[in-house]
Amino acid sequence: MKPIHLSITAFGAYPDTVEVDFAALAPRGLFLVSGETGTGKTTIFDAMCWALYGTMPSKQAHEVRSDHVDDATRCEVTFTFESGGARYTVTRNPEQLRPSARNPERTVKESAAATLVRVDGAQTELVADKVSEVARACQEIIGLDGTQFQRVILLPQGEFDQFLVSGTSGREEILERLFGGEIYDRIVEELKAIRDATANDVGDAESAIAEKLDVARNHVAEADRALTAEPERTRPGEPVGGEEATSGVPPGNREDPDVDGDEGSDDEPLDREQLGAAQVRLTAALQSCRAELESAAERRTRAQSAHDAACTGAHRFDRAGALRAELVELDGEREKVESDRLAASRSEKARPIVVAADDLAAAEQLHGEAVAARDQRSKVVVEALTALEAPTADLSPLALHRQVSDLRAEHAAANQKLEGRRLADESVDAATKARDDLVARLETAVADRLAAATRTAEIDARLPDLRAAAVDPDVLRAEIDTAERLVEDRTDLDALEVESVPLSEQRAAAAEKHRNLLRAFTETQAPRLAKTLEDGEPCPVCGSTDHPGPATAGDLRVVDWDEVAEAAGHHGEADEKLRKLESRITELRARLGDDVATEAGALRKRVDAKKDELDRATAAAATIGALENERNKLSTDLDRLTTGTGRLEASRDQAVETLAQAVDAARSAAEEAAGLDVEDLDRRAVHLERLDAALDGYDGLIDAVASAATLLEARRADLSKHLGDSEQADATAARAVLWTPEQEQAAQVAARKHQTAHDTAAGALKALLDEGVPPDRPDVDAAEAALAAADSEKNRLESLAATVDVNVRGLTAALERCDRLDAGSAELRTRAEVAARAHQVCAKGGPVVPVALKRWVLAHELDRITAAANVHLAAMTNGRYALHRLEDQHDGRRAFGLDLEVDDINTGRSRSTRSLSGGEQFQASLALALGLADVISHGGTAGGQTFEALFVDEGFGSLSPRALDDAVETLTGLQHSGRMVGAITHVEAMKDVLHVGIEVTRRDDGRGSTLTVAY
Repeated sequence: MKPIHLSITAFGAYPDTVEVDFAALAPRGLFLVSGETGTGKTTIFDAMCWALYGTMPSKQAHEVRSDHVDDATRCEVTFTFESGGARYTVTRNPEQLRPSARNPERTVKESAAATLVRVDGAQTELVADKVSEVARACQEIIGLDGTQFQRVILLPQGEFDQFLVSGTSGREEILERLFGGEIYDRIVEELKAIRDATANDVGDAESAIAEKLDVARNHVAEADRALTAEPERTRPGEPVGGEEATSGVPPGNREDPDVDGDEGSDDEPLDREQLGAAQVRLTAALQSCRAELESAAERRTRAQSAHDAACTGAHRFDRAGALRAELVELDGEREKVESDRLAASRSEKARPIVVAADDLAAAEQLHGEAVAARDQRSKVVVEALTALEAPTADLSPLALHRQVSDLRAEHAAANQKLEGRRLADESVDAATKARDDLVARLETAVADRLAAATRTAEIDARLPDLRAAAVDPDVLRAEIDTAERLVEDRTDLDALEVESVPLSEQRAAAAEKHRNLLRAFTETQAPRLAKTLEDGEPCPVCGSTDHPGPATAGDLRVVDWDEVAEAAGHHGEADEKLRKLESRITELRARLGDDVATEAGALRKRVDAKKDELDRATAAAATIGALENERNKLSTDLDRLTTGTGRLEASRDQAVETLAQAVDAARSAAEEAAGLDVEDLDRRAVHLERLDAALDGYDGLIDAVASAATLLEARRADLSKHLGDSEQADATAARAVLWTPEQEQAAQVAARKHQTAHDTAAGALKALLDEGVPPDRPDVDAAEAALAAADSEKNRLESLAATVDVNVRGLTAALERCDRLDAGSAELRTRAEVAARAHQVCAKGGPVVPVALKRWVLAHELDRITAAANVHLAAMTNGRYALHRLEDQHDGRRAFGLDLEVDDINTGRSRSTRSLSGGEQFQASLALALGLADVISHGGTAGGQTFEALFVDEGFGSLSPRALDDAVETLTGLQHSGRMVGAITHVEAMKDVLHVGIEVTRRDDGRGSTLTVAY
């Protein structure tokens, strides 16, 4: 993979469009990417990774778009590269807001987008045009994912310093992060889960076997309890059901379950073999029980037959006696029943006479009530007619209705004349009110029109002066925002300048401490080396095995490199803090500009003055707006009032004419209604309503009298007819012999029931005598006792046989299930043992591979890295040094498997990587980083890709002058590998010896950074 060209717009620290032509930089071989800390040097390489994959491994997605641009600036990255002999261009933009095309004052959301095209001269071919598809296509073309690409194209060298000198635990953490060791942890967890699951399965199987054995033991115990708990007979061989018993107690009672001594003791549970013996014994006992049960069933059948015969004879004997007694009782009741039947018959014949007499009385009462109602209503009608001064001679319904109709027509005509006079008077009043209202409204409209014209003239005279003195409030608000930002910047600047004083002192103290420790380290290097000498072992400096006069520290304190490195780190931290603070101070001074010397109080007064001016301008603008609105409303009102005045004048004239017409109409209506009295008409209306009410239903009362008279004659005829057909002299005699219908029916039913009961009892007795009735009653109790004894014996044996049968079958099933479980769990136990061994080996190692699976895999990756690194390290050190992994554990208290040592060809010995000097450690660390890049690009992803560009982010500021010279020399040698190498640094000393290819600087306005490319 070879980068060709990069274009960045509104991305990260770069608000403007910046471009890097890597193709033009490539002939340089080695160049610097320079700039102050925090300006955005690494952002260049983040942009390449984000364009390809849509992700930045070291940053979040929301950090893509620059914070220094407005919505109108579109964030976009375009990256052109070569891979596999073809050239590609990828363009990507994030989800972002942009101004609406229809309404620029509003923003709309633009979705994230990406395109990838293959470039062939002037022709392009679309490869993918969706965000996720572009990322997948780039991964397939390059052969790396986003994280791997970041590791290969940009080497975080500081991490490899730690990687070089760490022990197994620290190096395992770094390798796991680089190669994703989580998968092996998951494998171990899955193996543990399998181990636990199979162990649980074995436990479950053993529990199931034990459970089935317990079930089998329970069945044996239950069967034995049933066999041994049978009650003994009082007299063996006692007759049962009238016969001799054919045997004694059942077979299960005749011998002890443990008579053979094969089924264990009371303290120990039966094992599988003993349970099998019990199964055989209980099966034999069950067969004996079934034979005893068959004999008991035969005895019970014979007892049942004897019992049935005794019950039948006793029943016939008892039934015959009861029937004879019933016939005697029925004969004694016969005379009373017949007497009641004859009385009920006389009552039935007298009932029509009583009913006809009652109907006649009801008809007489109805006729009297109808006559009274008619006479009462006629009286009311006469009173109403008299009050109305109408004739009362003819009271027939037809004459009365005709007379009422004439009276109502006369009354309605009089009312109509009075209503006409009232309506005419109301019309006069309404016309007078309408005329007066229109006159008043006309006067008001004229006055309003005059007032509106006067106010319009006043506003027209005032507005020109107000408009001339007006100031735009938006301009003043912008000036206030600028002034307030100056106040904030001035306040921040004062606080930062105060904060910078102790930081400057801290940096000076840290620098002094670092120089002192470095000087002490250099002065005590010989004594420190002397402490490592061992008799017979070669000196790492001269190679001699004799050490006649090793150096001593004397009064000097021996300082190790860790103290020096720690002090350098503190110095770097203090320097970085002060550098950021000074950068912020410079940015604030630039933003303050001409006001950099103005105090915050004066700037605040400027803000307050502008705010007062804004208040005045806002009030003036509000006044002008209110007057303009009022002027517009007055103009509209004048037009409306002018038009309305004309309409009101026309309406007033029309109202005057309408009033005159209403007065004439009222005069005519008064003449027609002359002589009419309202109170007299109201009185006549009351009497008319009373007459209407009296006539309502009057026809029905006349008809009711006629109908009642007809019914009365009919009822008299009915009573005479029924008396003539009866033996009774009159209705009173008939009522004397009358019973209720219920009494009549009860007497007749009783007579029929008595005869039926007598016939039934006589017939039943005759049938029993024909069938045969024993002279003496049979002994049923004795027969029932014999049957109960036989039935109890049979039931006892049935229960015993059922209990033994259930338990024998349960015992058999439990033993069969136990045998199947035992046979089926053999393979399960084998799997559990294998799973336990697999987890042990992968989690902690085994006898052949004494390390865990993850560390073993990472060790092989480390071997690949060191093999690739040694090629670079040999070139950097003229073949003196090589790295290798220790495979033997020298200290059982420490983790092992990923320890590194360095082979020194000058001494022929291996030693710790910590013993390398600063420059040598840089070379070894860089070699490891390059080895990682080679592994990932040539096998780490199986892509076989070659990466022709490399950027080293080393943190060169922490190196000593000698180590810095070694680093420059090492980087210079890298370009001979054919790669384009860029070193990211802010160290000024490196700019003196290496070409600055990309210079990143902060913008003058403090809003982000820009870059310059020097080809």
